[in-house]
Amino acid sequence: MSSKIKIFVALDTITSKNLGCQLVSAQIRKIMSNSPEVGEVYYSKGFTYSLCPADKAKLKESDVVYVNGEGACGMIMTPLIKDILDTAIHHKKPIYFCNFTLDLRTRESIFVDEGCLYSWLNYLHLCEVVSVRDPISYYFLKEHGLDKVLLFPDIGTYHSPEENIKAEKESRQVMFSLGSIIKQIKPGLEKDKFLIGFQKIVNEISREYEVVIPDWPSSPVSDANFLSSIKNVKIIKPDYKEYFLECSKSIFNITGRHHGTVMSYSAGCPFLTFSSNMWKTEGDNFLYNSSPFLNIGDLRNNPKEWIDIIKDELLKTGERKLFLEKRKEVLKKYHAANVEIIWKDIPQMDISFLETDKIKAWLKSNYKLTNLVKKY
Repeated sequence: MSSKIKIFVALDTITSKNLGCQLVSAQIRKIMSNSPEVGEVYYSKGFTYSLCPADKAKLKESDVVYVNGEGACGMIMTPLIKDILDTAIHHKKPIYFCNFTLDLRTRESIFVDEGCLYSWLNYLHLCEVVSVRDPISYYFLKEHGLDKVLLFPDIGTYHSPEENIKAEKESRQVMFSLGSIIKQIKPGLEKDKFLIGFQKIVNEISREYEVVIPDWPSSPVSDANFLSSIKNVKIIKPDYKEYFLECSKSIFNITGRHHGTVMSYSAGCPFLTFSSNMWKTEGDNFLYNSSPFLNIGDLRNNPKEWIDIIKDELLKTGERKLFLEKRKEVLKKYHAANVEIIWKDIPQMDISFLETDKIKAWLKSNYKLTNLVKKY
């Protein structure tokens, strides 16, 4: 295109209270505003049932449609996503569906409905660019014939390391939170077991370290509210910039938040992660980390397992920080790729560093396609 590109950004989440949504939407704005290739950008809200008439008019006027896939993809294709894609296809607009995790397993199971999968594939095949943010989704889509799919780091990694505050040598701060898994923890006995296990871990770690719980606004309840009964901790309520700075000041972060791992990586803070409501944290561990992946079941049934792993990792922070620095050297030129792909010809990044066999083995063991009777 000779003139500046007019971009329609779908599913903008800048007004969300979720720190990850804020982080990603802010980086999209930063990357686009810094590009001389970009002209008018229209941001369409991500929390509606369908596009409003004003949105549809702006989409029609745009050169490209950029779908911010962060947080938008799950077991079903929402009416809003379908409306966005149908409208873009109708007006023959190139679609860039980027920065997403596609985990279609029904909640608390390994089953993927084949009708749901092929509904997604029908649309993704019609997109100009499809780029995911985790290697599990990448190999999942490759396995099902979407050869065009690309893998790049989450847009949140673009948050500048120059904003980093180096940790003081005396820092003994360890961050600790649960994450999206709390959506699947049932009230009553199950929740009580999680909280008892969590308290045992905090009691042990707080003997030598300051344990900080950063609140993370979420639905149906925030991390701090869920963990409000926990003692021997300091609770803070950061925005995403403050969360990043807390990572910079901490010697370790134990988090079940996808963007908690992303900001830990960006800040050079070693981390442990565990199951979320999707396979995004497993994917994060393959992409960014060298630490073991925690078993969320041990938190309620065998907290000593977590305690032993955390204590061991706290003895390896120097080694883990060095790994993060080296991994960042490999990935940093792609931190903006999930957006810049609109105006730059960016090939698939070199992923030879990934443990491909382990990722494929994990995928084989953790999902099963049901009633496979047709192709897209």
